[in-house]
Amino acid sequence: MTLTQVAILTKRTIFISILLLLIGTSTFVGFQIWQAQYIKSIPKPEEKPDIKFGLLPKPDFLRPEVTSANFSYSLDTSTGGLPTFPQTIKVYFIPKATITFSSNDKASALAQKLGIKSSPQIVSESIHQFQDSNKILTYHLDSGKFIFKKESTTTAFTLLEDEGQLITQFRRLLSDLGIFNDSLKNSPTRLKLLQETSAAAILLWPKEIDKIPIVTSNFTDSLIEATSSGNFQTPENILALKYTFWPVDETSFATYPLKTASQALDDLKNAKGIIVIVPELPQVSITSVYLAYLESENYNPYLLPVVVFEGPSFVGYVNAIPDQYVNQSR
Repeated sequence: MTLTQVAILTKRTIFISILLLLIGTSTFVGFQIWQAQYIKSIPKPEEKPDIKFGLLPKPDFLRPEVTSANFSYSLDTSTGGLPTFPQTIKVYFIPKATITFSSNDKASALAQKLGIKSSPQIVSESIHQFQDSNKILTYHLDSGKFIFKKESTTTAFTLLEDEGQLITQFRRLLSDLGIFNDSLKNSPTRLKLLQETSAAAILLWPKEIDKIPIVTSNFTDSLIEATSSGNFQTPENILALKYTFWPVDETSFATYPLKTASQALDDLKNAKGIIVIVPELPQVSITSVYLAYLESENYNPYLLPVVVFEGPSFVGYVNAIPDQYVNQSR
């Protein structure tokens, strides 16, 4: 074989190798694209709830002033329709606190920090009341929730700091009182001026869980709230302090089916919902529909989801869990 023939053979071999490589690469890339599209086209398996907690209690709604069936509803959301909810939702466990040997000490220490020096009056086995001059503290030994009130002759209120500073002061005050939980660091807050008492209130809600907000039984008030005659730096300025905190165990949960937004709206129309903020007119415009978790002042062993309907001067709740998974005895 001459050198010319060897060169021709070598060129052909290189050409064929490159051609085969291009064909192989194109085939591989094409297969990968087809496989990705095929996987996307396969329907996702339906999420099956585990329902580990059995029948759930009903949400702790307030006693209704009127029935939700008394109103007619128009859907005026930004999309013109209802949102699509997931098929299932997590229901979290809330452990029940109990009275311990240190419960009395915690109550007395809190009373001292709030400027009450007297010994407690025993209201019941689980409730102690501290009273001194114009101050009164009612403390629940089992849960740690309390209500503090102080009579005041304040006639004027001047907002010396901006809202951010006042909220920071309030969180620091809770820490100084020994009742601040780390989960409250970046939780939602609101400043409210109280014209009737010439004071200001700060309301603090628990943080979102799974990007789902927490609402309370009456929607506008939080479970942690303070009223001040000045700033929120010291207990001396506090006119009232309401504190209820339920520690949600985010490691302990069960999954349950959810009603669709359409089913929840039907429930609202058929008197199976609760009107939290009563509108002035019988025609209600619904501008927002979303899922939330409900926390009330009373203990519930589970963090239960509700569907929230909002509109001008209107808020309504519907239990988000289908009836067959809810204990109807209460």
